[in-house]
Order: sequence, then structure tokens, then C-alpha cells
Amino acid sequence: MNLAYLESGIRRRIWVVRGLLLKTYLILHGCKVGKNLFCKQWPLFRYIPDKNIEIGDYVIIGYRITFEADNHGKIILKDNVYLTQDILISSRSQVCLEEYVSIAEFVSIRDHDHNLKKGVFLPFQTHNSEPILIKKGCGVLRGASVYRGVVIEEGAIIGSECILMRNFKSVSDGIYFGNPPKLIGKRS
Repeated sequence: MNLAYLESGIRRRIWVVRGLLLKTYLILHGCKVGKNLFCKQWPLFRYIPDKNIEIGDYVIIGYRITFEADNHGKIILKDNVYLTQDILISSRSQVCLEEYVSIAEFVSIRDHDHNLKKGVFLPFQTHNSEPILIKKGCGVLRGASVYRGVVIEEGAIIGSECILMRNFKSVSDGIYFGNPPKLIGKRS
């Protein structure tokens, strides 16, 4: 028997067991979790979950994922969402990733930002918050940042290092690269 094949099978079983443990943890905190959650590494929760995280079926939680949903925020990962590694999802309103969304490494998704009033130090500023919606079948590539109020239309691909602000407008199946992000084509 191939040793690499055996090792990958063992690793997959560990992900399943870790997924069951994560599902149990979230359900104990009033969250909703579907079937077949795979968890490659236990995520970091900056706030203890409190009925504010929903995870669908066949979701994969990768390595070094951080969830930050305060008592007003909600994080929704629908069926077949794939979070690779080193991702931050931060919510004070709502972040929703619809079915078959894939998020690559080093992506930051935040539905809030600080006010920038003169004479008030940044840690003491209040926050502005607007929901984020990443629709079905989207891909957000390495190092992109998605900020408050953004809606990414179905099937769109957001290129590496793109910064999406709330005035960003996308089209279904659009491919975006650059800063500011520009439509360079459509998926065929």
C-alpha cells in the first residue's frame, strides 16, 4: 500500500473528527451547523460564539482561520464553502458566503471600519457597519480584502490583492484584477 495514500486517509479522518468537535462546540453555543463539516485546524474565535454563526453542509475550514463576530455580528457560511488558510472573517453586522464560495489564503473580510474623526484616536473611534454578501460560486483569491457593504455577484472571481470597498460594483461571472479592481473579462 502507498504510504502517502495511507497518510492522506488518516489526515482526512482527523479533519472529520475535528469537524465533529467544532460542530459540537458551535451547537453548544446556539449556532447552526450542517452535516459533514471538515476542519483542518481549530479556528480562532475572537468572541465566544452566541447563536451568531451558521455553517451549511460540506464546509471546509482550513488552517489558521479567524472568526470575529461580536454580539451584533453574524457569520453565515452556506453549503460547500471552502476556506483555505490564514483568513479573517470579521462581523459587526453580517457576512454571508453563499454556496460554493472559495476563499484563498491571506484574505480579510470585514463588514465594518472605524470612523476617522479628527482629534479622536483610532481605538476610540466608533464603527460603521454594513453587511457583506458574496454570492454563489465566487472565488476570492490570495490577499484580497473585502470591506463593508460589498456585494460580489454570482460566479465572480476577485483577483489577488484586490481591495473591495462598498462602492465596488460587480457583474455575474466577472473576473476582476488590480487596484482599484477592474473587470478584465468574464468566465466562459
